[in-house]
Amino acid sequence: MTVVIGRDFGTQLEITSGLTPDASVIDSPPDSLADGEEVRVAVKTPPSTGANVATARQAHSAVWTGSEMLVWGGANLNAAQNPIRGSRYDPVTDAWQPMSSGPGQPTQRTWHSAIWTGSSMIIWGGNITTATGALYCACPDGRIVYRDADGDGFGDAGVPAPSCGGAVAAGYAATAGDCNDASAAIHPGAAETCNGIDDDCDGLVDDGASVEDADGDRIRDACDDCPLAYDPAQTDQNQDGEGDACDANDGEIFLAGPGNHDRVEWQPESGETSWNVYHGDMAVLRSFYFYTQAPGSNALAARYCGLTQPWLDDATSVPPGKTRFTLVTGVTGGVEGSLGYDCQGNLRLNHNPCP
Repeated sequence: MTVVIGRDFGTQLEITSGLTPDASVIDSPPDSLADGEEVRVAVKTPPSTGANVATARQAHSAVWTGSEMLVWGGANLNAAQNPIRGSRYDPVTDAWQPMSSGPGQPTQRTWHSAIWTGSSMIIWGGNITTATGALYCACPDGRIVYRDADGDGFGDAGVPAPSCGGAVAAGYAATAGDCNDASAAIHPGAAETCNGIDDDCDGLVDDGASVEDADGDRIRDACDDCPLAYDPAQTDQNQDGEGDACDANDGEIFLAGPGNHDRVEWQPESGETSWNVYHGDMAVLRSFYFYTQAPGSNALAARYCGLTQPWLDDATSVPPGKTRFTLVTGVTGGVEGSLGYDCQGNLRLNHNPCP
């Protein structure tokens, strides 16, 4: 657009034609304007009053970033603190946007100070009298980082800080979620161990994959030697860290009480294809050390051979004052295994084996 220059008043220049009353000339440097020069004309329009526009206020702060105006805080005309803390205005697009309200934002205030650093707005002080403030990152590559005092790569969500360039400074982490920022061994994704502590910050203590006690035996999974098998006794014959209730290669068939007196169940060992079950009278065992008692030799003696499932349903009642015991052997490759060892470490003899 071409304008016609009139008089030069030193600090002001008269334009005699080429402009409308609501327009202004943009020229750089301003003292270089001359007849016939190509210039840019901006029409003055009031800021948008559309979506997200800042509410009317007083005692607020406003800074210019070079491309946007940032408005923060203040009070409504009735002197109540403004419920909308901050807004951004872009004159190029004539649009308002609310300022982010993430962690670390300062409390609402009036008559405070605000400055623009070149990449951030710093808010400080104000009414009600306070010696607090915050830094608002207005750059497009900004992010919130979190204090990482223990250096484990996860920060404390309660100690956020803005990073206007997007870089993560030493002592900070891009990811929050650390439930103990004083211990590098405790953070999201850490291995849960049996120590009474929430090592992986998932809100559970000594848990397994997703629960604290998957099998309901009141032993937390990280402490349970068989986390998926009900085993409150936590016995482990071969001391390999895997309990007898789920260890399939410890040489011991582990009997489980399912809560049904008419059924006996056991945990099979690796390679076994069938099982033999022996019932006996505890009084006979104590007197004669017969772990397998011939069927019919007493009311409790019984033998079940070649079972192909790891359980036995037996509704035989036990007379009052009597105690019945049960032993199970596994058959691998046609060979019956042993009855195990007694409390003194001696191999139990099978006096009446299955044929």
